[in-house]
Amino acid sequence: MAGAVLVVHPAEGMSARRADLVARSTASLPDVRARRSAEMQAPEMRLHTAALARRGGRTYQSSG
Repeated sequence: MAGAVLVVHPAEGMSARRADLVARSTASLPDVRARRSAEMQAPEMRLHTAALARRGGRTYQSSG
């Protein structure tokens, strides 16, 4: 997402309340994506470790 730009412009006739809601929701999307990514990292690490262990490969310890 580095270098990405998102421009939000309310449609003609859109209420100020709705435009504010859309703008705040859009602005929070990167935070939601980052939080979701962090939530998925630990389970993916465990799955990767389990797959390596089944194949007899080297495994590593997760810090979390």
